[in-house]
Order: sequence, then C-alpha cells, then structure tokens
Amino acid sequence: MKIPVLFVILTFALVSCYEPNNENQGSKDQVTFNPKFDGLDAFLNYKEKVDQYKNLKSLPSLFYTHFSGYTLQSKVQLTGNNELIKANLEKMDTNGLQTIYSFYFLQEVLSMVTISKSNNKPAAPTQEQIIVFYSAAQNPIGAYRSTSHTQKAQNQGAKTFQSISVTKSLHHQIDQHLQYITEMQNQEGRFELYFQDFDEAFNKKFVQFGNNEFSTNLAFAPNEILIEELQKNPSLYTNKKFHIQHQQIQEASGLSYQVLVSIEKL
Repeated sequence: MKIPVLFVILTFALVSCYEPNNENQGSKDQVTFNPKFDGLDAFLNYKEKVDQYKNLKSLPSLFYTHFSGYTLQSKVQLTGNNELIKANLEKMDTNGLQTIYSFYFLQEVLSMVTISKSNNKPAAPTQEQIIVFYSAAQNPIGAYRSTSHTQKAQNQGAKTFQSISVTKSLHHQIDQHLQYITEMQNQEGRFELYFQDFDEAFNKKFVQFGNNEFSTNLAFAPNEILIEELQKNPSLYTNKKFHIQHQQIQEASGLSYQVLVSIEKL
C-alpha cells in the first residue's frame, strides 16, 4: 500500500516581540496562567478538542538523523476534508533531551504553538513547556512558560504558567521548526534525499538516503527494480535526487523501522 506524501506550504509571518497584558487570573484544571488574557479559554478548549479527535488522517515524515547524532521526525494531521489541523515535530538529542513542537491550526491558520522539553535523567529530571497563542493576523497575543525540576512535581499534574515575551530567539526557533516540518513532508530543502549507501542489520537489508546534513534508512525488498539498479551501479546515482514513500513498522519485539514502499528518481 502506498503512503501518500503531503505537499504543504506553511508560510506564516511570526512577529519577533510581544509583551502580554497584566491581568492576573487563574485557569481551571490545576493549570494556572499568570496573567491570564481575555480569550485564553477558547484557545485551550480548541486545543483539547483537537487532541481528542479520533479520526484524523496522520502523515508521518521519514525518520531523519543529523550528522551530529540527534534525530527528527514530523507528523501532520488532517481532517476528513484534508484540512491541516495539527503538526508535530519531535527532536531527540544525544544527551537525552526530548523536544516536541506542536502547531495547531484553525482553518489552516496558525492558532498556537506548544514546545515541550523533557530530560528524564534520574539525577535531575526537568520538564519545560512554552505555549504561544496567535491572532488571526498571525501576531502573538500571549506567551507562557512552565518549568518543573523534580519528578514529583511533574507527576502531580499541577502547572503554573508565567507570561513571557516572544523574543527573537524564540521566534526563530518556532519559525525554523515550522519550516522543518514543511521540508520534511516535502522531502526538500535540508531534507532532500540522495542515494548514500546500503547496510544490513537485524537480518534486514537497508538503503540509506540523505545529504550532507541529514540521512534516513529504510528496509527494502530485494525485488524493487530501482533498488536493484542502485545495487548494480551505485556510482551512477550518487548525485541523483529521489522521492520516497514509506511505511513505519513496529514489531512485537519492540523493533521499530521504516520500510520502503516506493521510490522515484527525480
């Protein structure tokens, strides 16, 4: 079965600075936003609604590894009408820090971004979450951070979010990872795929594609015609760009990997 590839163009003008108002109110469900801006509950209710949807179409990108060791994978979620409603990007650093960027859209316009960072080191576990809310004009209208430094505080579920400014650094971080999702889904830009090598592991044959920055590995069937050509004459394809359709496999043993479904030379 072929997995379709989504060609999404996500171009949003993010404003680099914001100072929230000084209204001081709390929110429900053991989560406090200080200060709380008018309309916050509508954003949070919409986020909860999206997170509870059961019938969204999910399109994961390939699983990429940076040359320095960290990994990236994105996923976009669509309604039955193919309307983009949510996009995630998960990053795992070599030091165990996991960062998840979640983008929420209303009528395909950016509504809010959550950035969740967690480091589960036994000696000093930490968890940080940043939430930025956007107006229909794509201007930040509220930004908050919550940080906990102990496992006990994380397990209790109660969080206090304090207002922050959307600095140039935070703006760049959001903009960059939103662009990453677009390029990963389209297999373009930093995530263009060129043939690199073959390998074997777990009694499976793998082919590696990528570029000077990112690479990805996929198990393949020996009878794939283009793969056979690559194996016979790899030097003829070293500078050729490819487009790949894939499927993710999770075996009962816990082994997880990607399988090549189809390949096209561009």
